[in-house]
Amino acid sequence: MELEIPPSTDASRLPSPLRMERLFVWAVRAAFPLMVAAVAPALAGPGRLSLQSGGEVRVVEAETTVSFTVLRTDGADGSVSVDLVTCCGDATPGADYESVSETLVWASGDSSPRTVQVTLHDDLQVELPTEVFLVSLSGLTGGAVFGTWTTQAVDVDDDEVAPHGRFTLQSPSNPFLTEAEVSVTLIVQRTEGVDGAVSVRFRTCCGDATAGSDYETVDRVLMWGDGDGSPRNVEIAIHDDLVVENPTENFSVLLSSASGGAWYGAVTSGLVTLRDNDNTVHGRLSFSGPIAYRVPEQEGEIALAVTRAEGSAGEVSVRVTTCCGDATAGADYAPLDEVLTWADGDSDTKIVLVTLLDDDLIESPTETFLVGLSELSGGAVPGAATLTTIEIEDDKGRTLFGDGFESGNECIWSANQGGSSCAH
Repeated sequence: MELEIPPSTDASRLPSPLRMERLFVWAVRAAFPLMVAAVAPALAGPGRLSLQSGGEVRVVEAETTVSFTVLRTDGADGSVSVDLVTCCGDATPGADYESVSETLVWASGDSSPRTVQVTLHDDLQVELPTEVFLVSLSGLTGGAVFGTWTTQAVDVDDDEVAPHGRFTLQSPSNPFLTEAEVSVTLIVQRTEGVDGAVSVRFRTCCGDATAGSDYETVDRVLMWGDGDGSPRNVEIAIHDDLVVENPTENFSVLLSSASGGAWYGAVTSGLVTLRDNDNTVHGRLSFSGPIAYRVPEQEGEIALAVTRAEGSAGEVSVRVTTCCGDATAGADYAPLDEVLTWADGDSDTKIVLVTLLDDDLIESPTETFLVGLSELSGGAVPGAATLTTIEIEDDKGRTLFGDGFESGNECIWSANQGGSSCAH
């Protein structure tokens, strides 16, 4: 079993499963490591606008301000602008920080950085240990494109002590759990303070595992008396349903409805993952290798391997398609829609080729699209990886004056295309 922790969430108004999922996805994407490109040669164009850094910045709410710098790189032709706004997250505008919505403007030839300050408020209230808001760029004008960083997360640490305590989930001691296990035990702790009688609601919900079939529903109120700081154990029964299913299924555990003046700790929710232990005679179809690729746009082709494992009885097939993301089908990559077929007894690996297109435009430093498996037939079931992410790195402005070009004077900016065209 794996317990995955989403970002801090205002658990007194615990989010809907959809909101929790969105926050978790956002946290995973905000924390995903991106390589910062080397400094590019100056281009005869409007340039790229980007935050100086991305990822996360951590501050204490008692700090007065936090600053953000926006850079204009890779060109300074013409007047350009971009909007910087604060939004989203579980920190409260007006209470935890002052909202900012500002348009930053550069004149032609100006590439000096712009700095914006966001004011923080020390509200003297016991809150989540960390609350989050975002700073993001949008609304480009003047033909500029986005650089590497367009969003930054700000973690605001609470500096108040909770005399009645904070409730937090502790990760289970057993990190892996198959559905054949009898149960899993989660621990809820009361930390920081033990004044007064307090309680919190613990419940299971959501996910693609089925309550009553894959696990037993739990919905109970945990109680502590005055001075009691001992942990509470919650046991969740697991069922072995003898049905061939997805390799993993999951359900959520949530803390909510804190009472008695107690508040929430760093972890108020988690994801319990169950691994299927039933074998299929027809096999599981899955991508083999990395679930994410990062490649330059001049790569040409990417070979993806699809495997049939755990059974080879009967003829089976799967559809492989490209979709989604901010990369453009037909411009950044060639659309793919192909059906792979295995004969009875065949368990050989099948290869599909994804073609990348070098479009000669200056774009965002990276663009992404997905390759997915769907429409399985013949009794085959999905394997561990049915989705692959391909992240394309733009090479314009980094290798534009490489092999075959003598100087930047041979490049002519094309404003209507938002990029450059070069000839030699």
